[in-house]
Amino acid sequence: MDEQFFLYSEEHDWCLRAKRMGWRIVYFPGASIIHREGASSSPGKSSTRYLVLDSELKYFRKHFGPLYAFAVQIELFLSTVVRLLIWSLLTVASMSGFQKKRMPFDKMKFYWYATRWHFTK
Repeated sequence: MDEQFFLYSEEHDWCLRAKRMGWRIVYFPGASIIHREGASSSPGKSSTRYLVLDSELKYFRKHFGPLYAFAVQIELFLSTVVRLLIWSLLTVASMSGFQKKRMPFDKMKFYWYATRWHFTK
């Protein structure tokens, strides 16, 4: 496996390289896997999402070139901004009601940092 992928997208890279070498990628429906959510990283941590985004950009840059990776980065940025706006509205709505909820604020904060992360790449 390519060591430039720390934790995420390595399986995509591996399968694409195998396919390009003429190997077959086979789906076996009888296989069963238990996925331990957060076993490799803490769920909900911002750094986890940044690692996913970073690996995706590395994957597209490696296999499809810098222009394609740039287009993917624009799409990821726009989707992050849309999510930031949605969670900001939900935060304001939850603060104006009788029940103050922490989750919308935490999500809004996460997408704010994720939006800023895009400017570091």
